Amino acid sequence: TINNGASSITTTGAVGTGALTTTTIAATGDISSTKTSGQAIITSTSDTTGEMRIFSHLGTVNGGEFSARTTAGSASSITATVSNQIIGRFGAYGYGDSGYKFGGRLKFVNSEGAVWTNSATGTQAVMQVTPNDTISPIDAMVWENSGDITMLAAKKLRFDGAADGDTYIYQESADDLHIVVGGATFYQID
Repeated sequence: TINNGASSITTTGAVGTGALTTTTIAATGDISSTKTSGQAIITSTSDTTGEMRIFSHLGTVNGGEFSARTTAGSASSITATVSNQIIGRFGAYGYGDSGYKFGGRLKFVNSEGAVWTNSATGTQAVMQVTPNDTISPIDAMVWENSGDITMLAAKKLRFDGAADGDTYIYQESADDLHIVVGGATFYQID
């Protein structure tokens, strides 16, 4: 249904297989989905699409923003987000032998103990990765709400620009810090 007065196009089924074919959709308002279950997906089904982009021009030096909004409660009764609730995430999925599988994500999470108000918004950012030959993601690095950065214990902070680099700092065991240069332990603090 095309409603020129309301500047809207309403579909009651899937928009595809020639139902709506266009090279450009220009909107002067929001483009939204009211899908009530599953996922609302924007996708390219072409084998030749190199990338998908979302552009924003604000006319200021602030640039554009990709954002996600999350609440507790329901759409009809919105409440404040709660402690440890995921606020937004950017995920990456690769195709396995029979379907798309989780690869990694950057997610923004309410800090432990934080319940949001308009003037209190404690948040941390978590980088999750999936180790080779597993399907279990790990929190590889956390940017804490204090500004501190936390890494998994015994993981290396490398300085050679390569995953197999031989110059790094790491925690060998509890309160035991090693500085390795060129593959040799240069300094060890126990």
